[in-house]
Amino acid sequence: MTRPATAAGKPTAPIDVAAAVIIRDGQVLLARRVGGALDGLWEFPGGKMEAGESAPAAAEREILEELHVRVKARQRVLVLEHEYPDKTVRLHFVTCALLPDPPTGIPAHETGWFRPEGFPWAEFCPADLVAARHLPWADLL
Repeated sequence: MTRPATAAGKPTAPIDVAAAVIIRDGQVLLARRVGGALDGLWEFPGGKMEAGESAPAAAEREILEELHVRVKARQRVLVLEHEYPDKTVRLHFVTCALLPDPPTGIPAHETGWFRPEGFPWAEFCPADLVAARHLPWADLL
């Protein structure tokens, strides 16, 4: 696998990202990206891991920051690297459960609950599409 190069021509390290697989009543929470080249495409919500942060801790932090709800991270179920034209990401997919706090923060226009057979396959971010096809749904739901 060839890494994108920096301005100095050296390969860049992958960016570690935690992606939350939030499951409720047999459905999975997906979010639409806002801005950038992947604007409007669906993804598993999450974000960049901070230095020294575990994937489960990053998933809990990012969901609170982005969606204003609390989740309990369970286990990392898949790790994959994906090369975009400008960067490489290493996605850590972590199963999560919503905590009993009222889910008042989830913005309805930017998120949706889907059963895997009803995922918006044609509108997934490329890396999330690969993950959605490889996650062990029969074991997770």
